[in-house]
Amino acid sequence: MSDVLYRHWVMLQLIPRSPRKVSVQIINKQLNVHGYETTDRTIQRDLIKLSKNFPLISDERDKPFGWSWSKDAPVYDLPSMDINTAMTFYLSEKFLDRLMPPEIINNISSHIKLAGNVLDGMKGKKLKQWRNKIRVLSRTQHLLPPDIEETVIDTVYQALLMDKQFYVTYHPRHGDEQEYEVSPRGLVIRDQVIYLVATLWGYSDIKQLVLHRMSDIKLLDKMVKKISFNLDTYIQSGEFDYIEQDKSIRLKLLINKYIAKHLQETALSEDQVIKVIDENSSLLTATVKDTQQLRWWLLGFGDGVEVKQPAKLRKEMIEMVKAMFDKYNA
Repeated sequence: MSDVLYRHWVMLQLIPRSPRKVSVQIINKQLNVHGYETTDRTIQRDLIKLSKNFPLISDERDKPFGWSWSKDAPVYDLPSMDINTAMTFYLSEKFLDRLMPPEIINNISSHIKLAGNVLDGMKGKKLKQWRNKIRVLSRTQHLLPPDIEETVIDTVYQALLMDKQFYVTYHPRHGDEQEYEVSPRGLVIRDQVIYLVATLWGYSDIKQLVLHRMSDIKLLDKMVKKISFNLDTYIQSGEFDYIEQDKSIRLKLLINKYIAKHLQETALSEDQVIKVIDENSSLLTATVKDTQQLRWWLLGFGDGVEVKQPAKLRKEMIEMVKAMFDKYNA
């Protein structure tokens, strides 16, 4: 491969997909890292030539000017995508569609489209029908994802990647909108809602912000202040399960035979024990965190589960069930 051809190839790799863009000056610095010394003028001239054969666009609406691949540009895959890779992308789309908002999936939409073209172009009737033989289902109620501004997704990603702060207008579920200076610490995706784990202003206490309530976001040229924080430890502590009390509880449940079978295959905890009482019921004991998530999970089984212990949780469940009964009989 000639030096000019390889330099052009590297340049094309450095250009992001719209709406992001990269300036000629940044491209030149990156080319220097790859061992190519050239001028901004040469790069600009090369990009104009390349744009005649590739879907490249130049954005000169505001400074800094920059170049992008068009939003719907196809993926130029060298070497070409093989069948196994195409199948993986196809399965990823079906799986991620249940877990992630469309704004996230859009980031790999071009690769998914290419995978579809590869599968459609396969020879042989059996191979062509492969996509009709696989489906991904969810046990939970499917909810439509909230809308997230594209600039929010892009800026939050950049801030996390570069350890930079950003300024944003936040619209809480209750109360008036707020303006925050945010230091991002991690991103958690749960049930198609994207949570940003962050600190605000100069404080060190951890907050959770959801991306679909953000607007008017601006990346700042300020580094995130280093604190002692680990995202996995934070999650394992139960912060996303809405803890009722810090200590764990010893849970005792009277469950029917169908739920017993289910929980034998997917246990509640490492120390879970299920004792058969009769042909229709069993007693389950397990050590679990005392969370709101536990309560939602228990209510989901309806009359198939009865909380025996702890007494406080049993009382709460009785009060909730009684309140539901009163509403349905009002």
